Amino acid sequence: MGLKSFLPYGLLLALLMSFPLRVLAQSGGWWVVRAPMTSSRTEVAVVEVGGKLYVVGGFGQGGDLVEEYDP
Repeated sequence: MGLKSFLPYGLLLALLMSFPLRVLAQSGGWWVVRAPMTSSRTEVAVVEVGGKLYVVGGFGQGGDLVEEYDP
């Protein structure tokens, strides 16, 4: 699954931090459940570096954390 499939859903990722992460499967167009993030927070920043997503800051539990997601 290519990283381009994940980038449009950065906002969705930010809104669903406390729920299991769902990503859109490239073939077939269905949602696939992935591991949840470790902390629940809102208004985070999400950036892609080297094929990985980094979730930074935000409000709520773990607002001072940086989490890495490797699709």
